[in-house]
Amino acid sequence: MIKDSAGNSWSGSFVVDVEEVSDPPSVIGAPSTITIELGEISSMPIQIYDPDSDQLSITTSRSWASVQDGILLMEPLLAGPSQLIITVGDGLHFTEVEIEIIVRAMPELSIFSVISVGHDLARNLEPGVLIDLAIIIENRGQGPAFDADMSCSANGVLYATTKIPLIPAQSPIEAYCTVPAPVEEGLFTITIELDSKEQIVSENSQMTFETASNVKEPNDESMLELSESSIIFSLLAAFIILVSIALFFGPNSIRKPFE
Repeated sequence: MIKDSAGNSWSGSFVVDVEEVSDPPSVIGAPSTITIELGEISSMPIQIYDPDSDQLSITTSRSWASVQDGILLMEPLLAGPSQLIITVGDGLHFTEVEIEIIVRAMPELSIFSVISVGHDLARNLEPGVLIDLAIIIENRGQGPAFDADMSCSANGVLYATTKIPLIPAQSPIEAYCTVPAPVEEGLFTITIELDSKEQIVSENSQMTFETASNVKEPNDESMLELSESSIIFSLLAAFIILVSIALFFGPNSIRKPFE
């Protein structure tokens, strides 16, 4: 009812028809940028909500991405930037979410083995002896490693650093260094370390390798036995040589004349 200052009034009615309007789906928790390592599967929870419908269609613009039970799964095939579009629809309305995917091809480095050339590290070593080492380095990652440094130490003392220009992806290489055994008797540790410098490597990389050996002075008795054996062997060899010379230069055997 409406009244004016003069006391006049007016009243009326009208019908309002309220139609139901469905809301578009919502995608919550999807970041604008994701960084993924090539060769690995990345999973990320996202929330998809629609108050008007439980029957939603969910599609992605990349074959290597899918949404399963509220989890966004991604396994890119190539390194580099890429754009992923997630589309959610309820039949009437559709919502799109764009995500920038940055795919990195990182190296995964590991020191596979360390081999001593010419010395058995499982045996006692003489003090101060030089130990030549052959190191097998593997790159199990999808990207190459450039300008890595390999350092070789004994008991925490650095003796050699080798620069490795290139470690190809999915490939092993061999590197070398030399360290001296300590001059004191006892156990000592040889440490091999890799430094990727400023290049980012996979968190699964194994950049350090350690092995142990023992230093011991040669036993005097064993050295004496070795010397005696060497003398006996030398005398025996000299005797054989003298006998051979005597037989070679001695008189010929007497032959009977023909009858």
